[in-house]
Amino acid sequence: MKKTKAFAYGFFIIIIALTFTACDSSAGGGSNGSGSNISCTHNWGAWMQTVAATCTTEGLETRQCTLCSVTETQPIAITHVWGEWTQTTAPTCTTEGEETRECTLCDATETRPAPMAHVWDGWEEEIPPTCETEGEEIRKCTLCGTTDTETNIVPALGHDWGEWTKTTAATCTTAGVETRECTRCGITDTETNTISALGHNWGEWVQTTAATCTTAGVEKRECARCGTTEMNIIPTLGHDWSEWILTTPPTETEVGEETRICQRDGCEESETRRFSILVPGENFNQKMIWLISNVQSGRNYTIEVDADQNISSQTFSYSGKNSITITVKGIGSNRVIRRSSNGFMFLIESGVTLILDKNIELQGRSNNTNCLVGVNLGGQLILNDGAKITNNTRTSPPNNPAQGGGVNIYGGTFTMNGGEISGNCTSSGNPQGGGVYMSSGIFIMNGGKISGNTSTGSNAYGDGGGVYMSGGVFTMNGGEISNNTAITSYSASYGGGVCMRGGTFTMNDGKISGNTSSAGGGVRVWGSFTINGGEISGNIASGDGGGVYMTASDIFTMRGGKISGNTAASYGGGVRMGGGTFTMNDGKISGNTSSAGGGGVHVAGTILTGSIFNKTGGTIFGYSAEDSNSNVVKNSSGVVQQEKGHAVHINYSSSIYIMGRDTTSGPEDNLSFNGTVTPPTLSGEWDY
Repeated sequence: MKKTKAFAYGFFIIIIALTFTACDSSAGGGSNGSGSNISCTHNWGAWMQTVAATCTTEGLETRQCTLCSVTETQPIAITHVWGEWTQTTAPTCTTEGEETRECTLCDATETRPAPMAHVWDGWEEEIPPTCETEGEEIRKCTLCGTTDTETNIVPALGHDWGEWTKTTAATCTTAGVETRECTRCGITDTETNTISALGHNWGEWVQTTAATCTTAGVEKRECARCGTTEMNIIPTLGHDWSEWILTTPPTETEVGEETRICQRDGCEESETRRFSILVPGENFNQKMIWLISNVQSGRNYTIEVDADQNISSQTFSYSGKNSITITVKGIGSNRVIRRSSNGFMFLIESGVTLILDKNIELQGRSNNTNCLVGVNLGGQLILNDGAKITNNTRTSPPNNPAQGGGVNIYGGTFTMNGGEISGNCTSSGNPQGGGVYMSSGIFIMNGGKISGNTSTGSNAYGDGGGVYMSGGVFTMNGGEISNNTAITSYSASYGGGVCMRGGTFTMNDGKISGNTSSAGGGVRVWGSFTINGGEISGNIASGDGGGVYMTASDIFTMRGGKISGNTAASYGGGVRMGGGTFTMNDGKISGNTSSAGGGGVHVAGTILTGSIFNKTGGTIFGYSAEDSNSNVVKNSSGVVQQEKGHAVHINYSSSIYIMGRDTTSGPEDNLSFNGTVTPPTLSGEWDY
């Protein structure tokens, strides 16, 4: 041992000497063997053991630079090489034992305590388990006997049920009962199961009383199992009418009459109707003159137009007469009536209903001073399939309104069952309602199309490319308001499809699509707007509100329908709120796009404008790249924006309050925001 230690120290001194000789202190390296000092950035090789470590002395390891042959050394720490632990004193139940291990290189040893431990015998049942109660078992230590025991809980066995036995049979209307018994605990524990009622085994329906045109029939069927019978009412058949047969031709003074009969066997019912007096005259102007002299209250008249004509202004007004209906229709093919000079074509006064029927087209002028058709208080206009009001441009001087290029409703009633109002325009000063203007009265749209109309402003707003309301009641049950434009070079244009500055608008069905303006591409709300059905889609706003735009004190309620595929160059692809109240109970807002915020809905304003948003149903879609229903906020480069409210974005009181929803808000996901108080209140799950 001493010789080994002396050899190690001697070798260590030699290595240090070699290192000192080879190292250049100026560069942290050594000599190159020629006596010159050359700097070296050492590239060390791997460490190699030169002297092994023992249990009592350190070893040495060396590495060498591959560039300059300089070497360096470091010690290897002293360490024992331990063997396995061996028990020298066994533990008991109450005292610790001892374990020892030895170094395999030297005589060093190390000890540790061995923990106390019982030596358990096998488990023995103390209390047997039953079907419903736990049992208990016990085991004993073989070293200390009964002085120390351990108890184990045995789970209850559970019942060992036998087969079900029917005790009460089920019938058509009452449940049966079956019972089973535990084979382990016998009759002391039973379980009962209910057998569902069988339900009736019905036979075929058999008619007992035949239905007729006006009375209901009866049929019955019987249960094959229990004999119970059930009765069913057969609805009345209704008459099977023949074609109308002319029985009395109309004259210039008397109405005509025609009859039809029921063709169903056993029914002898017939029906008679009277139809219009045919107005005589060589042309439209002559027929209007005849009406002035011959019209009577409560009568229907028909003006047949068999050739294209130019006419002067015509007023449907008959002093002292009322309940008069006049139908204008083309004969043979489509007939065009043109305005021969400036002014309205037809003016409908109180007590008169004018029906524009099939094959008739009213055509206006390119620089007219009035609408084509005016409907005053108490008058009524009905537009049916095949009728058109087209190509009239109403202009006005600066600062004067041009109201209604096609139809102007001043307190009367306009019912549009079909037909078309297209290519009309209000222009110049203060244009309102390229297709239809309504200041008061009633407008009911059941069908037809209002399309391609324009409201063009120069020194004022251009409002309502398709329809403009300053009051009255507009109900849309069907039809289409499409591809209309509101535009101005002055400030802003509102409501490419419909512009409201008062009144009530209810949309039950139909479509408002492809319209354009700077705010409210589809609808601009100043008043009360309710959607129960239908679709507002594909509209474009060069500013805010691609589908719908609303401000302070306005009321917008969505109970159904769809607002989809609209685009706003700024805020609110589907709906833009600058104030007012928007309540959503049902429907869908999907596929809309904005560039600044609120792909589906954008809420802005201050406490003065008082925005209230309340969603209790329906779906406002968020953004997902794979979902075509997604609302989205994209910048002008098409990059999808984050935390801008793909579904809903709120930017309130000059950005003091910002929050939003990027993910879809479904029917059960309620959201609300109340900006009429400070600070605003909100509820629901918001993403930021």
